[in-house]
Amino acid sequence: MGKTVALVGPPNVGKTTLMSRLCGVKVEVGNWPGVTVERKTCRYEHGNTTYKIVDLPGLYSLTGSSEDQRVAISYLLGGYGEKPDTVVVVGDPFSLERSVALLMEVAELGYHHLVFAVNMMDEARRKGIHVDLDGLEEKLGVPVVGTSAKSGEGVDRLKRAIADVAEGRVEPKPVTPDYPEPIERAVERLTSEHGIPRWAAIRALEGVEEILERLPEGVREEVRDLRRKVEKELGRPVREATEDARRETAYRIVSETVETREDGFELQDRLDKILTHPVYGTVTALTVLAAVFWIAFTLGGFLEDAIDGLLDVLKTLSTTHLHEPFRSLVNQGLIEGVGTVLSLYPYVFLLLLLLTMLEDSGYTARVAALAAPLMARFGLHGKTVFPVAISLSCNVPAVTGTRIIEDPRARLLSAVTIPFVPCSARLAVITFLTAKMPPGLRVPAAVAIYAVALAAFLGSAALLDGLLHRGKRSTGGHVIELPRLRRPHPRTVLTVTWIRSKEFLEKAGTTVLAVSLALWAASKYPQPIGTGRSATEVLGHALATVTGPVLGLGWKEAVALVNGIAAKETVVSTLTMLNAHLSPDKAFVLALVTTLYFPCVATLASLWSETGSLKWPAISLAWSLAVATVIGAAVHAALTLT
Repeated sequence: MGKTVALVGPPNVGKTTLMSRLCGVKVEVGNWPGVTVERKTCRYEHGNTTYKIVDLPGLYSLTGSSEDQRVAISYLLGGYGEKPDTVVVVGDPFSLERSVALLMEVAELGYHHLVFAVNMMDEARRKGIHVDLDGLEEKLGVPVVGTSAKSGEGVDRLKRAIADVAEGRVEPKPVTPDYPEPIERAVERLTSEHGIPRWAAIRALEGVEEILERLPEGVREEVRDLRRKVEKELGRPVREATEDARRETAYRIVSETVETREDGFELQDRLDKILTHPVYGTVTALTVLAAVFWIAFTLGGFLEDAIDGLLDVLKTLSTTHLHEPFRSLVNQGLIEGVGTVLSLYPYVFLLLLLLTMLEDSGYTARVAALAAPLMARFGLHGKTVFPVAISLSCNVPAVTGTRIIEDPRARLLSAVTIPFVPCSARLAVITFLTAKMPPGLRVPAAVAIYAVALAAFLGSAALLDGLLHRGKRSTGGHVIELPRLRRPHPRTVLTVTWIRSKEFLEKAGTTVLAVSLALWAASKYPQPIGTGRSATEVLGHALATVTGPVLGLGWKEAVALVNGIAAKETVVSTLTMLNAHLSPDKAFVLALVTTLYFPCVATLASLWSETGSLKWPAISLAWSLAVATVIGAAVHAALTLT
């Protein structure tokens, strides 16, 4: 018989890496039913028992109203058809109070089968931090295990602790905070008169809707009356009082069990002052970004040449051994279409690899903190920087990732404007087209395109914010936590990079393949391309009556833009199959327009799902087309005059 174990902990404590250590790299990724919050599960064997690990969203508390917190509470209460047999609360030595307070919250939900994992112990030792694990276990009343998910330290001990608790060989008695007397009286009344468990009474008094909804209507009203009376007596909200009580208890426990050597943080503090400085931090961030592009373009070029060589061999074999129409189907529909996109995979992989390294090192959070005040000036919530970082990989999860923003209007603003941020598919297009330019201009051209896209994103956000708030700008309030700077872990970086980049390969085998085959058919019927009567030429020439005068783009580029609506990678395959010859100026304009115009179909569908209305995808589609046309026309005119 199997056991279910929930992993709970704040962000940036290495929870997902620890999960990977427990189970290996085979982690199942999906969404929680009915929402777009990511769900990760895996399994491992210990003794004769199979343990299923469920990684709950990273959170600081169970008392908030964000989608992540609602999912976590609902799961722990059995709202998804199962309840964990054991809960592992994960913390790190650098901010242990947060996880200790979270452990008390989980215990108040009725879970006594708890294990506390103090992760990143190797980093703590390097920073001069000593954690008295035995003393911490005594004060928390639950098994405590020190781990290092990156090296595997303590993982076997953690498995044994989980098994001991799940099998009932160890009976934890979790610590409880001391709440103010008015709260204790109200809790006692609810438990004695209505039989409500203590944990449910506390949560109900805090106003947690998931708990209140489970109470009879009459009891619900009594709870609300009690809460008003308690808050009047305390002079502040119940939730604030209970959170303070947990924090005070957590601080006392940690101060008695954790010793910190001050000089262990000196270098960290000095680096943070530089990396988050308005001037030095900005210069550093721009330098790092330029270095990322340079490395990706340089190394990616060598790998692309190798793949192109292999594709040439395949094309030669096809030409030698196949007859028409199969020869052109394989050469044009498959090798030139799908193969060209695959040859760009090294660039995508390297870019995502470097970004993941920066994320795992903790540097991305510094850039987020640096950019947050800028985001606020354009009406964006500070947390928008995280979906923006995700959107560099793919806009689809970035749009769904705006769920971390609690304010509905701020969330809408981010979801509608984020599609302007170039994803990995558009990186492939930018890479392909900037390669048509002189070598010395390729990286500056790519950086310029990203800068224009960022300006379009921020400018659109400011405009939409003004319309939504009718002249009253939002504050964009934000609080961003800075995790400790650390060396990226190769296993974690490679695993995350593969998960993110394989979507590019999957799309090459589905959407790009379908569009390539359709384009091949359209180029052959009703008459072959070159006669002026193929479906491709008819469509292209009709569109070129607009794209030619306005953007300087011919019929082949116009067809590529139409196909790019399905998936941006198909712009590359279309241009290759049509044997389009692009001047440097035309390539730059096309790269710019492709980056800015229509979001792909999947992104529009995600935006529809998030907003619950077709209005916002339609607005996003029309506005992005207008922005791309205006900017593309301006750049074309400027290049024509030079």
